[in-house]
Amino acid sequence: MMPAMVCDSTCSLRDAVLAANATSASDVINFDPALTTITLESEILIGAGGGALTISGNGAKFFAIDGGPDINRIFFLNVADVKITDATLTGGEGGDELLPHALGVG
Repeated sequence: MMPAMVCDSTCSLRDAVLAANATSASDVINFDPALTTITLESEILIGAGGGALTISGNGAKFFAIDGGPDINRIFFLNVADVKITDATLTGGEGGDELLPHALGVG
């Protein structure tokens, strides 16, 4: 992953989102062009304290964020300003009436 502040080779999507949550500035997360799939072990919280966040994949036909083998959301949006482009979201479990800000694909 390569957000505006470039992560090293061990940076995960979760690490990049946590870094974005820690600042009120707008952030963009881009990915190494060779990356085709990210499989999560648990949901990623995108908090209200950060600025606008754009997660930009490598093309929806070529890049996927998978919710993983367990039943979990991909992202939990806590009153966050988020834009996700050029990525397929798959394998996540969406929210319900009690959790209206959850983002997943059921």
